Parts: sequence; C-alpha cells; structure tokens
Amino acid sequence: QQTRCIKRCKKLGFLVCCFDINENCEGKKAADLFFKLSIKNYNEIMLIVSEFENVVAILAPATEIGNLTACLIATKLGLPYNCEEVVKTTSNKLLMREKLDSLNLDNPKYFSIRYKNISKLPLYIKANELSFPCIVKPVDSSAGRGITICKKTCDVKEAVSYALEESQEGLVILESLIEGKQFSLETLSRNGVHKLIAIAAQTMDSKEKHVEVGHILPAPISKKEFSVFERYAIDLLDGFGIQFGACHIEVRVNDNKIYALDFAS
Repeated sequence: QQTRCIKRCKKLGFLVCCFDINENCEGKKAADLFFKLSIKNYNEIMLIVSEFENVVAILAPATEIGNLTACLIATKLGLPYNCEEVVKTTSNKLLMREKLDSLNLDNPKYFSIRYKNISKLPLYIKANELSFPCIVKPVDSSAGRGITICKKTCDVKEAVSYALEESQEGLVILESLIEGKQFSLETLSRNGVHKLIAIAAQTMDSKEKHVEVGHILPAPISKKEFSVFERYAIDLLDGFGIQFGACHIEVRVNDNKIYALDFAS
C-alpha cells in the first residue's frame, strides 16, 4: 500500500521522499529520494524535511507506527493532519475503547493489565465480567501481532505473556469476543467533512476469528444497512475528532448493535 501511494503521488507530479529503516524496502525503488531512517525517528526526519522547500504533504500510509511521526512533522510545518491526541487514540486499543465508552457507543466487556498484575488475572476477569471466548492483544501492536483468542480462564495467562512481548508500552487489553458478521468501513475526511466510500464484508478464519482470509467489495447489503453503517461511521469520525485523511474501521454486528473492533486513522 505504501508503494502504491508513492507511485500515485509521483504520477500527480510530486517529488516523493521515502523514509524507512529497511534499505531494501519496495518504497525505495518507487520514490525519488530515499533516507535510511526509522519512521519513529522524528528528530532526524524533521531535520531532513526542514531542508526542503515547498513541502505540501506528510503521509504515513497504512502504518500506525509512522502516523505519530507524520502528525508531529505536519503540525510543525503547518500542514493538514489529524492532531496528536486523535492519532494516539486511534492507534492505542485501550484509548480507543475508552473513547467509545465516552461517546456512548457499544463496546464489549474489556479491561487492561500489566505484567506485574498477572497473578491477579482471575480477580480481574471476575470484576470486569469478562465472558469467554475472549481476545487478548497488546494495546499498541498491529497486523495481528501478539493476539490470542482464549476459550477459558486457564488460557489467559499465557496469552497475556505473549501479548506483552509485542507491546512496547507493556500493556495488554482483554475483550469479550463479539460474534457476528464483520465489515470494514473505508472513509475519507477533509476539514472534518466525512465520506463513507466503501464497505467490505470480511471473511474471517473459522479457527482464528481475528484473521481475515478474504472480503467481498462492495458488501452485499441493502441500502438501509448502508445508511446505518454510514451514520455510525460519521458519528465515530466526529466523536474521535478526525479532520483529515483515510480511516479504516472494522466492525461486527451482533443483535442489531454495531461494535467497533479496530480503528485506524
């Protein structure tokens, strides 16, 4: 996806600079200029970007890791981008759940835990009324890393330890697994005006229910169902304060309620 974005920008006539710690990445081949730097390295990237004239956009396509760096640079240069709070809320699974609660949108039962409290897991599960199966995941990972579905309490400790290995914050979230049909809502926003541009029906692996194995685009849904999803997506984007760019929202529908599973800005 990053390479396609680079090629599209070049086709529109822009000179494109690519930053990546991997000097063999595909983006290097497509971009006009390449700099071997981690996309987490705000200071070094900022030094390089500040040397260019007429910088018109900072992009971090399909990467949560680079999203915050791009946000900080864009803010420094006065370029359009979502604010730092928005970027953090949409890239941290616990902050996302807490924001959904504040917006009175449907949420599964959930709680977070750190390594030092693993011995208290049974108490946490009971106190938070977590039901099984549940899903355990790092609050700050992507692409399915560190995720486990647990069917009973005795599976949770190992799943939490695995999730912690993939969490830079050292924090894990546990959520009751929502059953139901899964969809992805694809949106575009500009100056706080939102458009739902596509809905895909996702096919999930029968065993690992968090793993997508295919999708149908456009989703085979009625106009009424599309309108319901559209209203939900716009309310979500407004509630989170999204101003610019593409968003990817994954949801499941259970008992006519829409539950957000993931939200990437």
